[in-house]
Amino acid sequence: MAESQQMRDGLETLMYSHRVNLVFNGHVHAYERTANVYKGELDACGPAHHTIGDGGNREGPALPWAEPQPEWSLFREASFGFGTLELDGAAETATWRWFRNQDGGNKATEEVVYKLNADDCNVKAVRGHGAASAQA
Repeated sequence: MAESQQMRDGLETLMYSHRVNLVFNGHVHAYERTANVYKGELDACGPAHHTIGDGGNREGPALPWAEPQPEWSLFREASFGFGTLELDGAAETATWRWFRNQDGGNKATEEVVYKLNADDCNVKAVRGHGAASAQA
């Protein structure tokens, strides 16, 4: 995955220096959510990443995952689905919900609430449920 490393090298410092809170990207046909991370390490001031390239394709989900799973990778799954992001300016929160297609799309598989402008940096997960709630 040389392309992802080149992109990370080119953008990560820029995003970190400008206090980017959350990163949403796609193309890998799977779902993954990370903790706040910078340069491959847990970092409270780094952005949390969501790879949501799981809309589907004829080749199927991207496999296999790199092993072992890094500690900053909180949840990953080779499933097709979609997500929603709800922003609440008054409460300074962002609520992310991910839905697996095979579950019918009417109950979130994973839900994470982020507190934006958190005192200790720019964003942190304050509560969640689903596949990785204990690690959020």
